[in-house]
Amino acid sequence: MSTWMEIYNTILSANSVINANIPGDAKSNQLRGEALTVRALSYFELIKFFALPYLQDSTAPGVPLVLQYNPQLTPPRNTVAEVYSQIETDLVQAYGLMTTTKNSSYVTKYVAQSLLARMYLFKGEWSSALTSAQDVVMNGGYSLTPAQFLQNYWSNPFPVANGVETIFEVEFDQINNNGTDDLDAIYDQNGYGDILCTDDLYSIYSSTDARLGLIEAGNRAGTTVWVVNKYPNLSNANGKDNTKVIRYAEVLLTLAEAYNRIGGNDLAARTYLNQVADARDTAFTGYTDSGPQLLNDIISERRKELAFEGQRYWDLVRLGQPVIRNNSSGNYSLVPPADLTLPALDIRRIFPIPQAEMNANKNMKQNPGY
Repeated sequence: MSTWMEIYNTILSANSVINANIPGDAKSNQLRGEALTVRALSYFELIKFFALPYLQDSTAPGVPLVLQYNPQLTPPRNTVAEVYSQIETDLVQAYGLMTTTKNSSYVTKYVAQSLLARMYLFKGEWSSALTSAQDVVMNGGYSLTPAQFLQNYWSNPFPVANGVETIFEVEFDQINNNGTDDLDAIYDQNGYGDILCTDDLYSIYSSTDARLGLIEAGNRAGTTVWVVNKYPNLSNANGKDNTKVIRYAEVLLTLAEAYNRIGGNDLAARTYLNQVADARDTAFTGYTDSGPQLLNDIISERRKELAFEGQRYWDLVRLGQPVIRNNSSGNYSLVPPADLTLPALDIRRIFPIPQAEMNANKNMKQNPGY
């Protein structure tokens, strides 16, 4: 229930800014563009959690589009396609309105463009994904973190203004959001510490990959486990870990996938894929595959690069692949140690509409199977 409610609360706040009766100038346009981006991101998260994937059925019930304040409204569910269309409209409009650049905790035109690239991947619109990602790469002024500085990058609890790696992040410090359960708490062993790295994931990194430095051996109930150290600042007196919403590495991997999907330019796809892989592992000699195998390389690199940032599951969703927890090394307490599988078409891949919403809105329809 809280996911649904909090996202719609965010949309309500964004609508207040978007629909404010204020003449357009550079400052008001910037603020309106920021609010449009936030609304688009909010609807993108809602549609992923509560509706079928676009490529599975774009005519399926999505979520209600509420673009104006009306406390008496009992809106029906718009289709998945209609919600995606509104997300695209908001982000395109936002891109044209914003001109200000501050630091990575603020929305800019390239935040909007990066989110467009991500959304187009979910829609399977490869040419549009390429165009958006290419704009960010060519004009955004961003760069990757070199391998030797990767741990320092993740140890930094503050926003950056140098364009290195982070395009947009939600800031958590000792004043703002100080009491919030942000992403670091689920991984940090001084917090909940509920999520660990599996042997299966750990094994796909080479011994020279700098990303291995973000995973440490630990102990849980007398068992050796792999502890995620991407978020080490839960107890930092100066600032907590920010939640990275989108990073430059993801945009490069989107560009690589778009080139591969369109076909005919695997050289460009490999070029952008290897930018990420080489920056993380200086001993790596580069991917050389083409066609479907190159696509597998890109998806694998996305898994390694974006691990523990909330992206892997959604990749499996958009690709129509099952979620498989490899249990060959006994990470999960099953006898015998069978793999755990959530099939691609299982109803549990999306959330039910909260019962409180069903009770309050006579026009709301529940997802099948709930």
